Amino acid sequence: MEKKGIGKKGSHVGIVISFVIFIIFLVFVFSILQPKLNFGENKQSVVDYLRLELVANFSGNFTTVFVNATDPTDACVKLSAFLTNASLSSRIIVQNESSVMQDARVVGNDLEINKANMNDFFFKVYESDLFSNANSTDIPTCNALAPMQGYFITLESRETQIFEQSINNSIQNYNKDYNGIKNYFSIAKDTNFGFIFKDNAGALHQPAFNISQGVNVYTDEFPILYVGRDGYIKPGFLTIYVW
Repeated sequence: MEKKGIGKKGSHVGIVISFVIFIIFLVFVFSILQPKLNFGENKQSVVDYLRLELVANFSGNFTTVFVNATDPTDACVKLSAFLTNASLSSRIIVQNESSVMQDARVVGNDLEINKANMNDFFFKVYESDLFSNANSTDIPTCNALAPMQGYFITLESRETQIFEQSINNSIQNYNKDYNGIKNYFSIAKDTNFGFIFKDNAGALHQPAFNISQGVNVYTDEFPILYVGRDGYIKPGFLTIYVW
């Protein structure tokens, strides 16, 4: 009877020791893998962070103004004091109702439009700091139209949009001073990133970056709407890489 008791007690001790060894093994494995798991989670968080920061960096103010001119028979119209009435700068693009670009220039606070179609009377005016000044030299003598008599502003809209020019500027800054860009976005020294912009025509625009083979890369591709150099809002894609 005593021998049986001793054997039973010994078996319990063996089970406990085996369990303790198993727990120690799990803790050891976890301690080895944990830094890598955290590393991956941190890289993914950088991707999520850059998605917000890059979109914000690529974005700017975009103003839309619709205007009706009362006299559609003139080849050229001058909208007197238009910039003041619409609270616009001279950095504008003008299109007709069919979204055809119009030759335009700003003289003082007046906007002169050389109409592509003599019968046009509705115009869309877009403003952004990233547009060039409207200074076309192909404008003939224009018939002046007074506000609230010769022309009427029918819509004013101000919003934030992604701009193709901002993306291209960021690509140039990335290529000139990558470390400065990393500091600007507060990216850690042991972390690198790049991005690719795919425009509406399918062309790829990207800074110069190289990802070594065997490196874990975290990516995020998502659709965007952006304002092109011509003022049109177009669909595209942005892909972010972090490694």
